[in-house]
Amino acid sequence: MINQLGDASLWASFGLPGLVIFALFIILLGVVIFAIKRFDRIDERNIKHANDMADRHKEERNEWRVTTYSHLDKLDSTMTRLADGIRDSRE
Repeated sequence: MINQLGDASLWASFGLPGLVIFALFIILLGVVIFAIKRFDRIDERNIKHANDMADRHKEERNEWRVTTYSHLDKLDSTMTRLADGIRDSRE
């Protein structure tokens, strides 16, 4: 069926309007193919961008984790000193 629609002689049998319709079909097909290729490229860029963001966020989470552990160590040290100070003041 598609092969028959793509045959210009079929449309030529209808005269000039048939050839115009055939040309419009070809233009429409070209626009659709162009749009699909363009959206595929945009989609590939978006996927790459999303992966880059995920990698950066992973690194950032690692930095947060290190910072959090550092803060927890400082807090633990402070709490130990405070508890020792309270214990020493009771004696």
